[in-house]
Amino acid sequence: MQIPSIQSLIIKAKASFLRFSLALLFAIAGAAIAIFLIQRGNNPTEEHFFLVKSLMCCYLGMLLFIAVSVIHERFRFTQTKIIVLYSLGVLLLALFYFSLPDFFTLQASIRFVLYAIVLHLFIAFAPFIGKNEVNGFWQYNKSLFLGIQLSALYSIVLFIGLSAAIVAINKLFQVNFDEKIYAYLWVLIVAVFNTWFFLSAFPSNIDALETQHDYPRGLKLFTQYVLIPLITVYLLILYAYMSKIILQQQWPEGWVSYLVLFFSVAGILSLLLVHPVHNDEQNKWIPLFSRFFYYALFPLLVLLFFAIKTRISEYGITENRYLVLLLALWLLVVALAFLFSKRFSIMFIPVSLCIVLFSCTFGPWSVFTISLKSQQSHLTNLLESQGLLKNNKIAATSKEIDFTTQKEISSVVDYLVEYHGYSSLQQFYICSLDSLMNANKANKAQNYYAQSELLLKQMGLEHISEYVSEKNDYFDYTCETDYTQTLTNYSLYVSNYNYAGDSTQSTFTSDSLTYTLKSEANGTWLVVLSGSEELKVDVSKIVSNLRSQKNSESYAVPVKLMSCLLSGKNFQALLVFKHIHGKYSKKTIQLNGYTLECFIGKNKENN
Repeated sequence: MQIPSIQSLIIKAKASFLRFSLALLFAIAGAAIAIFLIQRGNNPTEEHFFLVKSLMCCYLGMLLFIAVSVIHERFRFTQTKIIVLYSLGVLLLALFYFSLPDFFTLQASIRFVLYAIVLHLFIAFAPFIGKNEVNGFWQYNKSLFLGIQLSALYSIVLFIGLSAAIVAINKLFQVNFDEKIYAYLWVLIVAVFNTWFFLSAFPSNIDALETQHDYPRGLKLFTQYVLIPLITVYLLILYAYMSKIILQQQWPEGWVSYLVLFFSVAGILSLLLVHPVHNDEQNKWIPLFSRFFYYALFPLLVLLFFAIKTRISEYGITENRYLVLLLALWLLVVALAFLFSKRFSIMFIPVSLCIVLFSCTFGPWSVFTISLKSQQSHLTNLLESQGLLKNNKIAATSKEIDFTTQKEISSVVDYLVEYHGYSSLQQFYICSLDSLMNANKANKAQNYYAQSELLLKQMGLEHISEYVSEKNDYFDYTCETDYTQTLTNYSLYVSNYNYAGDSTQSTFTSDSLTYTLKSEANGTWLVVLSGSEELKVDVSKIVSNLRSQKNSESYAVPVKLMSCLLSGKNFQALLVFKHIHGKYSKKTIQLNGYTLECFIGKNKENN
C-alpha cells in the first residue's frame, strides 16, 4: 500500500473542507464549546446550559449539513434552491435551540438523541431519495461503514500516541500539564480530526456507485464468523428464557426487551452486510438464514410485547417503554414485509426507522406527551387511593401511608421532575412551585432530587429512593449544590476524592509539601497526612449527626452538616462531603461510598 504524501493529504483535506465547509465549521465550533465546558467544570448556571444547548446544536448542525451537502451534490440544485436548503437547515437548528428549556430535563436529552439518530439515518439514504438504486445505496453505506471504522482507528491511535508524548514530556522534563489536557486532546481528535478524516473519505461520485460491484471479503467473514454466531448465542438464550416462562407460568422480566432488541439489530445488520452476495451460487445459506431469522423473530416479539405490556400496566408509560413498544411494532412490520413481499428493498429499513423515530418527537402522539400524561394519570390514581387529593389538589396528610406506596409515589414524582421538570406537577398544587423552589433555594439548576423532596414534603410524605428495600435501612445524603467556599486561606484544592468500597489514597503537592488523603477501616476513617502530622475524622459520626437532624435519606443537605474542619499544628483541612451513601444496621453504619472536596492550607494560628 502506497503511503500518501503530506501534499496529497493537504489537498484532500482542503477538498473535503470545501465540500463540507459548514458541517466542519459546526464540528470545530462544537469542539471549542466542549473544551470551554471542560475548563469551567460542572457549574449548573444559565450560562452553562446555554453552552450545552449550543454544543447540541453544533452536533446536530454538523450531521444536518453533511446530509444537505450530499443532497446538493447528488441532485445538482440551482443556486436559489441551495440557498433555500441551507436557510431551512439553519432555521431548523434555531427552532431546536429555542425549544430546549433554560435548565435541562432528561426529556431534552432524549429529544436530542432521537434527532441525532434520525439525522444519521437520513445521511444513510439522503442521496437516494426517489431513486431505485439498491446496489448504489449499499455501496454508499459500505463506504460510510468502513470510513467510520478507519477514522475511529486512526483517532484512537493518534490519541494514545499524543497522550504518551505528553506523559513523556511530563516525566522527562518535569513539565506539569493541566490534568484536563487529555480531555481537551480527546475532544479535538474526536470532534475535528475524526470528522475531517471521515469526510475526506466520503464517497465523491455517488452517481457511479450503482455500477460498482466490489465486495470486501472481510465483511462476509465478519458476518459469517462473528455476527451470526453471536446472534445464535442470543437466540438460544432468549428461547431458553421463553421456555422457562412457559413452564413456570410467570410474566417476563422487563430487561428482556433490550436483549430482544439487541438480537434484532444484530440480525438485521448481518443481513444488510451480506446483501450484495445473497444471490450468489456459493452463498445459498444467506437466503435461508434470512428467512430463518425473521421467522425466529416472531416468538421473540411476542415475548417483547408481553414484557412491555406488564411494565406499562403496572407503572404506566415512560419514554423508554414508549420507544421499546414503538421499535417492537417497527420490527414486526419489517419482518412481515421481508417475509411475505418482494416489493421491499433494504432501503426500507433506514427510511422507515427514520420516519418512525422522527414522527414520535412531536405532536399529541409524541413520546413526551404520551409519557407525561400517563405518569400524571398514574400519580393521580396513587394520590386518590391514599386520600391525598381534595378537589384535584394536594391535601397533605398526617396518616401513616405504607412504605411501598410511599416509594412508588416518590418514584413517579422523581420521574416527572427529572424528565419533564417540576412544573409538570403544578396542576396538583395550590401554591406556586416556582415560589416554593426559590424560597427553598431548590432552583431549576439544582439537584432534581432536592425538588422531589420538597414536593413530597408538601404532601406530608418522605422521599424514598428506588434503591431502598426497607424503611430506614439505606441512607443517601447529597450536599446542596449552590454552596460556595472561600479559598483565601487554602492553597490546595482537591476535587472529587472518591471512596467506593475499597481503600483509596491520593497524594498531592503544594508549596513543596506533600499531602496524602486516604480512607481507612472500610471508609469509616478519613485521614489527611503531611510529613509526620496526621489529621483524621470519623465519617460515621458525621452520618449519625445527619441522621439525627434529617430524614433517613435527603438531598440538598446544608453544607454545614456535610463538612468538617480539621486543624493541626502545621496545616488545616476543610472537608466538604458532596455525597455520602450506605446502610444502617442495628449497631453500626456501613459506608458504601462518599465523594468529597478537600481544601488544605497552612494553620495561621500556629505559624
